Amino acid sequence: MVEFIYFDLGNVICLFDHQIACAKVARLVDSTADEVRQVLLDGDLQARYEMGRLNSSQFVAELNAAFEREVAEDLLLHAVSDMFRVNLPVVVLIERLRQSGRRRLGVLSNTCEAHWNFCCEQYSIHRFFDVFALSYQLGSLKPDPEIYRRAADLAGLPTKSIFFTDDRADNVAAAKAAGFIAHQFVGAEELERELKSVAS
Repeated sequence: MVEFIYFDLGNVICLFDHQIACAKVARLVDSTADEVRQVLLDGDLQARYEMGRLNSSQFVAELNAAFEREVAEDLLLHAVSDMFRVNLPVVVLIERLRQSGRRRLGVLSNTCEAHWNFCCEQYSIHRFFDVFALSYQLGSLKPDPEIYRRAADLAGLPTKSIFFTDDRADNVAAAKAAGFIAHQFVGAEELERELKSVAS
């Protein structure tokens, strides 16, 4: 019996494109999007930020240092985050689930403080959810088994009672290995059908 539903943030609740963020950062640091991608994503800077090993100020300091710039923290954090747009069909589905009151809802996501704050401030996505299992707060990234254990603890339920959807196959596989009922996200309609089949 599914008692709790976890949603991934990126490319499930909100769609995003790293290239947009890289281009916006590049304009601020007078570089190219490819060079920014190398620093942010090909290296481990973004991963360390998402794991909570860097706070926002430390992240900005390292990003500035990489390009020998002194761009203001608020400008850089906005630039790295202004790549998200709400996935409206999923939000509509979440609103219906919330209104039904049958199950609690949560977010289980690899994310950093800047991305999370942006999505909450721009789209108020936090208003739908009861529990937030966020990598930068928990200190581990999907598909590490630890983050699924911590997410189940936060939900206060055994993993077999938790449904989780994520767009990445490796994260879904790890969730299943941890005991979750997990489903790879491809679209809102297909997700709703899956939820009806496992949670009716």
